[in-house]
Amino acid sequence: GDQHDHGMHAFTFGMDGRLYFNSGNAFEKIADKDGNFIKNRLDEVIDTKNGSYKQGLAFRCELDGSNLEVLGHNFRNPYELAVDSYGSLWQSDNDDDGNRGTRINYVMQYGNYGYTDEMTGAGWRTRRIGMHDSIPKRHWFQNDPGSVPNLLQTGSGSPTGMIVYEGDLLPEVFQNQMIHCEPGHQVVRAYPVKAKGAGYEAKIQNLMKSKDPWFRPSDICVASDGSIFVADWYDPGVGGHKMGDVEKGRIYRIAPDTDTYQVPKLDLSTPENAVEALKNPNLATRYLAWMKLNEWGAAAEDVLLDLYKNGAEHYRARAFWLLSRIDKKYIKKALKDENTDIQLAALRAAQYLDSDNLLAYLSESMTSDKAALLRETALLLRYENSQKAAKIWTQLAQKYDGKDRWYLEALGIGADLQADLYFQTWLDAVGEDWNSAENRDIVWRMRSPKTVAMIAEILKDQSLNEVDLARYFRALHFHPAVDKDAYLAALLEGNHPHQEKMNVYILSNLSPNYAQKMPQARAVVQRILPTIEGTKEWLDAIRSMNLKDQAAALIKMALEQEDKDMGFEAIKTLIEVSNKSELVDHYEALSTTEKEMIIPLMGRSEDKNNMDLLKTVMNDESRPIMERQWAATSLANSWKGQYTLASLIEEDELSTVLKEGVALRLINCWPPEVKAAGFKVLKELRGEEAALPPLKKLVAMKGDVALGKNTFQTFCANCHQVEGEGIEFGPALSEIGSKLAKQAIYEAIFYPSAGINFGYEGYLVKTKDGGFYNGYISSETETELTLKMMGGISTIIPKDNIASREALDQSLMTAGLHSAMSQEDLVNLVEYLSSLKRKEQLSVR
Repeated sequence: GDQHDHGMHAFTFGMDGRLYFNSGNAFEKIADKDGNFIKNRLDEVIDTKNGSYKQGLAFRCELDGSNLEVLGHNFRNPYELAVDSYGSLWQSDNDDDGNRGTRINYVMQYGNYGYTDEMTGAGWRTRRIGMHDSIPKRHWFQNDPGSVPNLLQTGSGSPTGMIVYEGDLLPEVFQNQMIHCEPGHQVVRAYPVKAKGAGYEAKIQNLMKSKDPWFRPSDICVASDGSIFVADWYDPGVGGHKMGDVEKGRIYRIAPDTDTYQVPKLDLSTPENAVEALKNPNLATRYLAWMKLNEWGAAAEDVLLDLYKNGAEHYRARAFWLLSRIDKKYIKKALKDENTDIQLAALRAAQYLDSDNLLAYLSESMTSDKAALLRETALLLRYENSQKAAKIWTQLAQKYDGKDRWYLEALGIGADLQADLYFQTWLDAVGEDWNSAENRDIVWRMRSPKTVAMIAEILKDQSLNEVDLARYFRALHFHPAVDKDAYLAALLEGNHPHQEKMNVYILSNLSPNYAQKMPQARAVVQRILPTIEGTKEWLDAIRSMNLKDQAAALIKMALEQEDKDMGFEAIKTLIEVSNKSELVDHYEALSTTEKEMIIPLMGRSEDKNNMDLLKTVMNDESRPIMERQWAATSLANSWKGQYTLASLIEEDELSTVLKEGVALRLINCWPPEVKAAGFKVLKELRGEEAALPPLKKLVAMKGDVALGKNTFQTFCANCHQVEGEGIEFGPALSEIGSKLAKQAIYEAIFYPSAGINFGYEGYLVKTKDGGFYNGYISSETETELTLKMMGGISTIIPKDNIASREALDQSLMTAGLHSAMSQEDLVNLVEYLSSLKRKEQLSVR
């Protein structure tokens, strides 16, 4: 793919002799040097746009690039894999900017890491059953079957380089732990990790922090004496495809005594010397030693065996990887080791050095009482398609305790490719006990079509609470090819304690237009409609059956909904089922207070009847001026409405009392001619702006935070949120002062197209029915495109109605916005934005 900060990232060498690297979600396909697309073990092209993988990927391959394997997918933008001596993988991942959802992952091989919907590719903001209340957990689909748990949520940030520190020069808390650069918050920190069941838990431990807002630690390495080197990119900003400074940068060395630094002489002339070098904490030194020892092979066996028997645990692991290449007997020996991590390394070695006998190793490891070893055993069954493998998996599944999500996901990953065989073997073993509490989790996670009928049976349980109800209905979404109508329709008129919620979920799982198939089904759906009023499923039913008698309820929903997208969907539904005169009648029946709330939602729809109504209201001088202003500024929420207003300005046909409010809206629109019309009005009303002083002088000026907040509300809150206030369109700015220094904030305002955050690139979408929509793509599936538009409301566009999709070459953020402000307003605004900083997490020093 293209060079991109969400593209391919750094390689690192593992002690198993292979290369590890990853990619962000700008990656699409990977090819060899001759341009041939590389395939996975299932003979599928590794393709994140049209294949079984999604978004960012983690890879492993041999030193010559052969045997490329995808180890995990559905990341957003991981920067660097960190591999410890045992072959365990760790990495960070960046969230969609402004959502405080950055994370640290233990990369459990072959897992889905939940940046988008695993089945549809829909974005994390898209409504789904059982979505988590917490945005960071919702961000990564943590409630979905098939999404690997996050090791640690770290809030906001822009994570970069990472290592596993296996030296002994730094304090003990940092030894054998991840150390990671976080340029967004000017910190280098560790995540001391310990085993917990089949997974891990971690905490944050700062190692190096600066108050300099330009300090941007971008990478970290271990020197050959065990000290740490940190590369400081040193820049006023971070991310967004830009840099503010191309001259300065720094490298720091961290050590207990920074006055002494000596590079040990590297001598690889004998196996003994090479083994000594293999113990070095510097990865490049270890790599050279590993290559030499691997070349010697059996000639180095004795000295490697001595290290395996007598060395520190991570030295023993390094020796094991080389010994396992000399003789496979060492794999069996390591599998009986007392150290769990060494046992894990043994299984990983068996996976590719003795794959023909893998099931023999797994038959032994499945008897262990160590959760981590059982987890690894389950994962390595993924490509095994035999009755023997199914029996091993069944015994592993019978050890599930109903609590360990890491273990449950390992079972699912191991079984996904042979779901029917493994699940039936398990069913034969557990019999009627399949409906026990812990076994219901197995049913919930498994992807065999046989689970659909079982989930329907579970749903009859009167003791299910609302959380569990949502959980099981969500699981049905992972069986799109199964006809679920027969199982679910019978539950529509049941007597479950949560029957209303159940009806909502049932309608979301039934086939499209199910109610149209049979008159009896339609009658049932109409009977239950009042019980699900105000839900997305209710709106879908009104549309599909064209129910005009629901107008009052639709307006009520729009008025009472805190979710603006849902409020818009209610008004959009009302517009769709109403003719012109009906729509006017509905509008005129609203009170003034109701009109204030409803009119902004109406402006999102380009329906002709709707736009005609808004223009009529805007031009009706007999109406209250506020009502006319609401209608006018609401028109700016749609593409056609923006051009209508711009045209009125150019022809001087816009009422004077509406001009300033309309102009402030138009300068935030994307089309250049629309924007120009807005600036034209402001210059007429306010006069020409004074020239600003040089950037260096602006940065030095001190503003007023309180006044700056007022400026933000006037000029920025139409597109950005701070602590939940404002409109969610562009990235949230609640911690922008931590991410950008003052200079970078000014530059972002002056030159918004110079650094567009990935995922916020603008598009103009034209539909076959004559519609125009511009915004950024927040979610895309095989059938739908969700466009986040100005005003913060999402519009779902069926792909079969898209005539064209054009990438915009400029940012959706207003260029020249500062020219609509006074210098005082601008300085105050930047002062306010600079004050928005992350609340520091506590850490043990």
